Amino acid sequence: MLAGSYLRRTAYRRWSHAGSANDRDAVIRARSDPLVALIAVIVHTAVALVIRRAINLTGDEPHYLVVTQVLVYDQDLDVANQYALGQSQLFRRDDLSPLGHARDYHGDGRLFHLRPPGQSVLLLPAYAAGELAADRFGRQVMTGYVAMLAFLVGLSSLLWVMLYQAARRAGATPVASLIALLAIGGLLPVLPYGTQIYPEFSAALAIVIALHAMTWATYSGRSGIAAAAIMALPFLHQRFLPVAAFLLLVAAIVWRRSPARLVGLAAVTLVGALGLGLYSQHAYGSLLPTAGWSATTISSVANFRVGFGLLFLDDGRGLLSYAPQYVLVAGLWAIVVWRACGPQRIWMVGAAGALAAMIVTSASTFGGGDDIPPRHLVAGLILAVVPLAIALSASWRRAVGVSLGVMLLPGLILTLYCTANTVRMFDVELGNRAWSDMAGDLEAATGVLIRPNDWLPAYRNTVGFIDPAACREVSGGAIECRSAGTEPLGRYVIHAVLTDREDRNAVAARLEVVQRPRGRPEILIASQGNVGDGVGIVLSPIPNGSIAPDDPALIEAARAETGLPPEVIVAAYRAGATYFRENARRIPLGHLEAKLRASAGPAGVEELITPDTGPRLIDVYARMLDAPVRTLITADVTLTSYAEVVYRVVPLSEHGVRVRHVSLTRQPRWIVW
Repeated sequence: MLAGSYLRRTAYRRWSHAGSANDRDAVIRARSDPLVALIAVIVHTAVALVIRRAINLTGDEPHYLVVTQVLVYDQDLDVANQYALGQSQLFRRDDLSPLGHARDYHGDGRLFHLRPPGQSVLLLPAYAAGELAADRFGRQVMTGYVAMLAFLVGLSSLLWVMLYQAARRAGATPVASLIALLAIGGLLPVLPYGTQIYPEFSAALAIVIALHAMTWATYSGRSGIAAAAIMALPFLHQRFLPVAAFLLLVAAIVWRRSPARLVGLAAVTLVGALGLGLYSQHAYGSLLPTAGWSATTISSVANFRVGFGLLFLDDGRGLLSYAPQYVLVAGLWAIVVWRACGPQRIWMVGAAGALAAMIVTSASTFGGGDDIPPRHLVAGLILAVVPLAIALSASWRRAVGVSLGVMLLPGLILTLYCTANTVRMFDVELGNRAWSDMAGDLEAATGVLIRPNDWLPAYRNTVGFIDPAACREVSGGAIECRSAGTEPLGRYVIHAVLTDREDRNAVAARLEVVQRPRGRPEILIASQGNVGDGVGIVLSPIPNGSIAPDDPALIEAARAETGLPPEVIVAAYRAGATYFRENARRIPLGHLEAKLRASAGPAGVEELITPDTGPRLIDVYARMLDAPVRTLITADVTLTSYAEVVYRVVPLSEHGVRVRHVSLTRQPRWIVW
């Protein structure tokens, strides 16, 4: 309240002393908005301290930093040395593998990152300054990583201030603009990524700068500035190519009657496109930037049909599950665009189009996969600050405020709950895990059972693993394996992979699935397995701590055995893992050989594929597992209560059993058209 009162009084005094509309614009531009900047710095610093201290670098983050490192130390873009020398240990505890993140596109041993270097270049000055300080004052005082986090806090705070100013220029009140900032930028999924090393906030800042130059800017050369900001987007990531194309179209429409500005727009765009093409040729051997990452970035209609449902409605990955306030904001956006006029409409349409391009790209790219990462929409979602601020400032703001309160409360609860256990912020089933854990905690504390996930559709199978480290021996030689937290409700297919203690070829055991609501065990199902010669588990989905299909040691052993290139080997092992997950048995050798031939690629590789290539790959995998024959016991079960779940393996022979892992595949409740 005090902050709102201060903003309102300050704005009124300065506004009342301004003469013309241009003077009022100048007042807004000249005001530094120190309170908003201070709030932004406090929020993002707190997030950095809470999240970064609790979680190691996630996903692609360390690989962006590797590119920054190579620019600092080698002054080139070949990251082979950084991965080989383990320089990632400067900012994380373990070595990184380049698989899935960097490739040898030219066959000469050089490795280039799959993504363009824009984000890494942006972080370069801060990282280099931090490393210089570390060399001079010691790594206990400063490191490149810490300096880079401070830079990200500043960058995110600048974005908040610019969005606040955009909302004010569009006619929103100071209080409404501040509320909108906190409602959008201060909750999931936007909140954590202000201090993450992903390019989302950088892209959002580029979009805001471009739209600002198209609408409210009065300085000369703004078409060049808009074009430069737009062309920065594909340098941050290939998935921003459709966003850049849309914004260039908007800019061309805005300046269609100004030949000089159109020339400036075209000139900067041409230079940017040429630079991107030259980089792509240097790194990927093609002028197309999508050659580095994936050609499906902008394309797959089949993926989009599945991905759109996942993106918005899925209980574990949809916006509705972890950020329900955006459902309201999407409707408000349409209303605000309809009511707006002049530059305000241009800004709103441009921002909405940018978000729409991100939605299409994200859905079409990841719809065929197992997850839709929410961060791919963050750069567009945070732009919703402006339409929300306008809506809260309008005459119908009471209805908007009530609706926002209804939608905001679940998002606020979920954000606070995830902040208490920051792992949930980056769980692959973000909403599902947090909501189900919250329901379990509530039932344990009050005895009241609420099932929020039952209200949301599940569009996709989810696959989880229980590592042997989570298993312990109990009475009678049985082994109990406990899931981490509570599992989401739904129907599961459970695979328990076993051997006997002497690694012999026969195992007899029973699998029991026990859920413990309020501490009372309930055996849901018992499944018995007694397979004389075991079931080959090679090419199965493997948990953390075992051998993944792209494990470097596995690939090197398979390459030495077969002479196949790494990408063909990885494709074969991935195909085997997928087949096992879908059919609960080893991939037939005919299927495996067909996959090998389909992924053979360059001439000369197909000659290496013979009828015994598949068995040799299986033998390599089996030798590395050091347990070539195992028994698989499968059970179907429906979890009906949020509760601790225990998977108990009871031996039925004189030989004890060892659990290699337990995999859980939840079946979708809904089907995408």
